[in-house]
Amino acid sequence: MKRILFALAALAMLLPLASCAKQEIPAPVSAETGTSVTDPAVAAYLEKLHSGAYQDLELFAYEDLSQYFKLGDYKGLHYPDDEYLDTAVTDEEVYDNLVVAVLSSVVPDSDYTHLTQGVVEKYDAVHLSYEGVVDGKVLESATTGAQGADLIIGSGNYIPGFEAGLLGKAIGSTVTLSLRFSPYYADETVSGKPVRFTVHIQSVQRPKIPEVTADLINQIYGTDFSDLDSVQAALKEELVRERADRAQSSLAAYLQDRILENSTVLAYPEKEMQHYRDHFQAYFQQYADSQEKTLEDYLTGQGYDLAEFEEMKEEYARTSCEADLLIFSIARAENVKAGDDQVEALILGLKENNQNFPAVEDLIEYYNSVYGPYYFENRILSAAVMELVEKNAVKDPAAS
Repeated sequence: MKRILFALAALAMLLPLASCAKQEIPAPVSAETGTSVTDPAVAAYLEKLHSGAYQDLELFAYEDLSQYFKLGDYKGLHYPDDEYLDTAVTDEEVYDNLVVAVLSSVVPDSDYTHLTQGVVEKYDAVHLSYEGVVDGKVLESATTGAQGADLIIGSGNYIPGFEAGLLGKAIGSTVTLSLRFSPYYADETVSGKPVRFTVHIQSVQRPKIPEVTADLINQIYGTDFSDLDSVQAALKEELVRERADRAQSSLAAYLQDRILENSTVLAYPEKEMQHYRDHFQAYFQQYADSQEKTLEDYLTGQGYDLAEFEEMKEEYARTSCEADLLIFSIARAENVKAGDDQVEALILGLKENNQNFPAVEDLIEYYNSVYGPYYFENRILSAAVMELVEKNAVKDPAAS
């Protein structure tokens, strides 16, 4: 399932109520928020939106959502205190990121020494195989199989404790690592659970690391930093921002799950179900089209048949509707709405960060055609609701 789950994660990022970069989302608003729209293209779009021209395309506009969803407790929820929520970045981590970037970009194969003896050191490119066991069962998504995998020690790409557990270990040896998945790990079936990895360190490629300088980083990324301190400061700021966004989206997902546990879905509205079925179908169809294949042939190449695809499509529609019913129910209970000025700020922010659209109206037209005319309002509404939920939640070390 791993390949299709990755695709679903990518699809979720595109849909109207998906999580998004926090800095792009205006502050939560209430029904009393005023408007001060100045961009002509945004004003024209909003005028058409408010005129009812898109009414038939609006999702979850039912007068009474209680026929579909019984909302449970959403305030005072407890969430676990976990390092996954930590946004701090050490100077060592910043330097490690720079070294790994250099190794991945400019160090040729001839500057690596193949080793089958000795011990693992930081920045080694380790070829290994491993098997992860959770609840006494082999976890397929945490197992390499015979082909193995390559890992640069210091990259931070694996579960916390994995890379550190290999440092100083003998090349050619087998190591057992007793770790734990974060409660915010994406796979709910193993999140928060202990995992035991049996790791065979097969061989090492040890690099000759060049001096990390501002000139070298500028060469790799096309930047114009004057000194290494400036490079490190900029990278640290970016890493902190990335961790904050990751922590925010992970906490939001965790709290949504807790709310859904407290709530009851009474019925799935067919209009909205079909909306998500169509999006799911279109997402995979575009990949099939790009390879000039039928959808069935494309899925076969990915290891799935049409019956499995239909099951996954239906499940995606259900889970998407559940998340939407939660958001819209809380928004109505708390009288949270998206103001026109917030919509304008979001649209102009998207335009500033995406130069693929010549003008604001082009961006609006694209989002309307792909995601529907209520995309911007719904995106703001989702962020506003989850910020409200998070502000009323309680960090609890004993929570799981």
